[in-house]
Amino acid sequence: MSKSFPVRPSLEQLKKQAKELLKSHRSGNPDVLRRIQENHPDWGNRSELELRATRFTLGDAQLVIAREYGCASWPKLKAQVESIMAAIAN
Repeated sequence: MSKSFPVRPSLEQLKKQAKELLKSHRSGNPDVLRRIQENHPDWGNRSELELRATRFTLGDAQLVIAREYGCASWPKLKAQVESIMAAIAN
């Protein structure tokens, strides 16, 4: 199940979420490793040990966040947020 956007989604907040996800991966947080397994298309079959040893980038974190919101990529998530904000402004 995908997360729902808040009424006023913030791209800055989503960027912070991605940075926090990256930081949590580095600390080996088991909940974060599970989120990565569930949402990163290349890492679903990797063990927790493999995930801890794998180089995980900000781009990877952004992809996980995007997929948690039902978007195929970070650029598509960004476009969705911009679309929602434009609709609110009008």
